[in-house]
Amino acid sequence: MRLTWIATIAIVLVGAAAVTPSAGQTAAAQPAASESMVNDDQISGVGFRLVEIPEATQNDSRTETAITDRVDPGSTIQRRMEVMNASQSRQTVHIYSGAAHITDGVFVGESNPSNNVLTDWITFDTPELIVEPESNAYVTVTISVPSDAEETELYAVMWAEVRGRDGDGGANIVQASRGGIRVLLSVGPGNGPPADFSIGAISSARDDDGFPTVSAIATNDGGRAVDISGDLSLTNGPGGLSAGPLSAQGTTTLAPGDSGEVVFTLSDELPNGPWDATLALKSGLVEREASATITFPDAGVGETVAPNESPVLFITLVSSGAVLLLLAAATFWWLHRRRATALAVTPAVSR
Repeated sequence: MRLTWIATIAIVLVGAAAVTPSAGQTAAAQPAASESMVNDDQISGVGFRLVEIPEATQNDSRTETAITDRVDPGSTIQRRMEVMNASQSRQTVHIYSGAAHITDGVFVGESNPSNNVLTDWITFDTPELIVEPESNAYVTVTISVPSDAEETELYAVMWAEVRGRDGDGGANIVQASRGGIRVLLSVGPGNGPPADFSIGAISSARDDDGFPTVSAIATNDGGRAVDISGDLSLTNGPGGLSAGPLSAQGTTTLAPGDSGEVVFTLSDELPNGPWDATLALKSGLVEREASATITFPDAGVGETVAPNESPVLFITLVSSGAVLLLLAAATFWWLHRRRATALAVTPAVSR
């Protein structure tokens, strides 16, 4: 009996939250393009990306790199994906889906084989593609939601996998690389609960290498998973210094009800402060901003502060009929008041 060992490498998508491998897998470097690129001595130049985006979500950048639909029970959706082979050799690409979950602010693609409710609904028009050198091919995914599906949100990954040659020495070792596209599917009637998040406590610190860091606690207050990224700006520092905007370290993915840290690392030459820190965070079309005055410690963890609350202007909209009624009432009151005042100051006529 010969034992075959498959070492799997999960590749991530730029512009989206990382598809992180589960325990026992090795994460490869992030690609430099919108598709997931495989960089390996034996396997190279294979990319995988969505080529169809729903018209209703054209302005949501998340839909460019992930399927994030809200669907009714009994409905079916389809998306077309492109597999690109930039290498000089023919590649056999295996297409399949796997279960996923969100933990500690990270979207995790589970080890293969892995299944959940969502993977049972996912099918492909072909499980395998032969892609010629410097060419591309297309595959269509269909997600069929049963009519009795419960209202919930489910996660999966669609994988494109390329396997390398057997190892030497008869060990029959196979090395595989794969790129993943996330699926975050919300099931239920209507649009469902909207995506939302809030920014909580803001902390300053210095890491083990002496670099100043700023972290904020973000909480998913909505009904959909969020991918939180954004910028940090520092102003009114010592001597009027400013820094930024600086991008967060990766993307923090949170399931509904979860909280996690959004972290920024700055230059080690930055003085301790105090600074006015402003965080501008977003997930898709949802944007939130918070600010606080912070001071970096000489080492370790500094003070944790609550963000300053931005003033909110409440505007009440009323119908045009109500506006006219209010104007009429105000005019009547003013005329009545004027007449009463005139009567009060008119002298009595002597007879």
